[in-house]
Amino acid sequence: MNDYNAVRCRIAPSPTGVLHIGTARTALFNYLFAKKNGGKFFLRIEDTDKERSTKEFESEIISSLQWLGIHWDSEVTRQSERAELHSAYLKKLYSAEKIYYCFHTVEELSAEGHQAHICEYRDLPKEEVERRLKSGESTSVMRFKTQPDAFVVFHDLIRGEVKFHSRAIGDFSVAKNINEPLYNFAVVIDDADAGITHVIRGEDHISNTPKQILILGALHDATGEEKFKQPVYAHLPLILGSDKSKLSKRHGATSVSEFRDQGYLSEALVNFMALLGWNPGDEREFFTLEELVHEFTIEKVQKSGAIFNQERLDFVNGHYIRQTSVDELTKLCLNIPSAHTPEMKDDEYTRKIIALESSRLKKLSELPSRIGFFFNDPEYDPSLLVWKDSLPETTRVALESSLAILDSMDEALPKEKTEPAFFEEAGKSFKSKGELLWPLRTALSGQKASPGPFEIMEILGRKRAMERISAGIQKLSKA
Repeated sequence: MNDYNAVRCRIAPSPTGVLHIGTARTALFNYLFAKKNGGKFFLRIEDTDKERSTKEFESEIISSLQWLGIHWDSEVTRQSERAELHSAYLKKLYSAEKIYYCFHTVEELSAEGHQAHICEYRDLPKEEVERRLKSGESTSVMRFKTQPDAFVVFHDLIRGEVKFHSRAIGDFSVAKNINEPLYNFAVVIDDADAGITHVIRGEDHISNTPKQILILGALHDATGEEKFKQPVYAHLPLILGSDKSKLSKRHGATSVSEFRDQGYLSEALVNFMALLGWNPGDEREFFTLEELVHEFTIEKVQKSGAIFNQERLDFVNGHYIRQTSVDELTKLCLNIPSAHTPEMKDDEYTRKIIALESSRLKKLSELPSRIGFFFNDPEYDPSLLVWKDSLPETTRVALESSLAILDSMDEALPKEKTEPAFFEEAGKSFKSKGELLWPLRTALSGQKASPGPFEIMEILGRKRAMERISAGIQKLSKA
């Protein structure tokens, strides 16, 4: 099944929350499939849930997709703007006796739950239905009249042949009333109207597929319109947490905006998402969006769930951080609240710090906790100055030796100048390099883990470096 002429794909999120990583992955796969096959990709906002849908969530979804680099080929459409069209087709199906009014109460429906069954109201004479409606009797839903003892069969590009018996489908709900369609009905109308050829979505929608196929067939029979033809379906594996349950908040961040706010790069997140359930068939790890378009095939999407590996995401993000210029990283950090301190500015001093730290970062939000000492004198316990089994007196001598070395130098402290001088002193006066360099680095940074002392001094300069070493000596004397 590789005849993908005139491919048209879509993503149709509901603006009832922020963009989930699973929905973003689905959008990405639709985009890649469409572009790989010379087709079109569309965005539709399914905002018919009036109580929960908001413009704020819609804006967030749109901005998250744009941030990822996933762009659509026409104006955004909204399901709520198509109510008249939905209602018109509901009326056509009702006239053709493909759907019917159900007079069960809301309480009875709630007790019914999600169990499929054939409703007794399906064969109620139309005259009786009209009499009840005119008398003001309320209806709970409109149901589809499913044929008993029949099969719905479709070919899934990922799963092969999928078969549902009508007993597992039942007379499912299609609308609250003639003017308020439910999801399965509205999505069929909107997909058909947009000429969608391939519906690529999560496997949690697979139970909706036979219902939508039945609605398509009924609409075609009732209207004769050619647009109501069955698209090709592909159901993607779910994204799972480390415990192999469906990814949720308890596993950590789950939305695109959360990852963005934590300082993950869009290129990294796209690369990571693409490999959640798909692989190129070789050992390659890194792909640009353009490369993914070239490489992507739906046939290489796996059937089983894809494990969300946080360590893997951090690894991929670290790679892209290191590939990004210092100027661009600086701009990114200054635009992400979690990735900068109040002291950071768009200046050469900040860029030097970011250049030094970038090789150690997994995400940009780690930066503030690592660089505070570049802006403010560090606070630390004097015991941290002492190297392993060394003695405080040896530590004091080491710091005084560091002061003496710097006292003989100019303000600028390039590593090429300081490193040989300190190594020479370590070899001459100390048992190991650690006895000299550990106290030095600690006095400069106040941290157990930090860049090397030579890199720190190059940024701080001679005056500030000597001040911190002197402060370290004072801490020791008071301990």
